[in-house]
Amino acid sequence: MQDIDVYFNGNDRNFMKTDEALRLRSVRDLDAGTCETFITYKGPKLDQASSTRMEFETAVGDLSVMKDLLAALGYKEVFTVDKTRQEWKHYICQRHPLSRQRQRPRRLSGAGDFGRIRGPAGSSRGNSAAVSERPGRPQKKT
Repeated sequence: MQDIDVYFNGNDRNFMKTDEALRLRSVRDLDAGTCETFITYKGPKLDQASSTRMEFETAVGDLSVMKDLLAALGYKEVFTVDKTRQEWKHYICQRHPLSRQRQRPRRLSGAGDFGRIRGPAGSSRGNSAAVSERPGRPQKKT
């Protein structure tokens, strides 16, 4: 899978300063040759411990048309993240709290490889954890 995330800044406020995000995401299945595009608004964090946010997402049409539409409405493109990922599902056992984890190794263009592990939603293990695979880089644990 290849994700291209394009982030925008508000025309009436700086989303980075208000801890919000407006993102277009193009998801391309490199094996099947299909592509979907989504628009997502992420509100400010509701609490710092879990980084929970109010989030709205819906499928939209073509990425370039949506970029043009947002530009016409006054939104400014601020940065793009291009990443390639694989999704692995790991089942330990049905009763184990870590069962049904999703592991997503990713390659970020210009930043290297990293992994993200996500447990079941709503559990204390449901938060994401990212681990750097680059030698000499500090590891981030959450």
